[in-house]
Amino acid sequence: MVSGARPHWLEHHLHDLAIGLSKLSLGWMKLGIVHERIQAGRPQQNGRHERMHRTLKEDTTKPPAASLRAQQSRFDNLRYVFNNERPHEGLNNQVPASLLHPQHDTTAA
Repeated sequence: MVSGARPHWLEHHLHDLAIGLSKLSLGWMKLGIVHERIQAGRPQQNGRHERMHRTLKEDTTKPPAASLRAQQSRFDNLRYVFNNERPHEGLNNQVPASLLHPQHDTTAA
């Protein structure tokens, strides 16, 4: 598939799929990202995501920060490490930031 091209089924049936989907989900679908759901009450089917939540909780809320600003700083630091320093097995042990390509702003003068 050409980068940015929509799957054939999506292009023809997007209006039918829109019922019950969020704008975020629709945006992902337009980019070719498939949203997969697990069975309700079965977090073990989504172990990686659950592990990320455990790390988030351990690294940012135990103990909680003294202020909202300090708490947000903890979240921001974890996000930076997660995206820029921590290798991800699903990305062949690369960090997510290494795979990002800045988009050129065509509206800038």
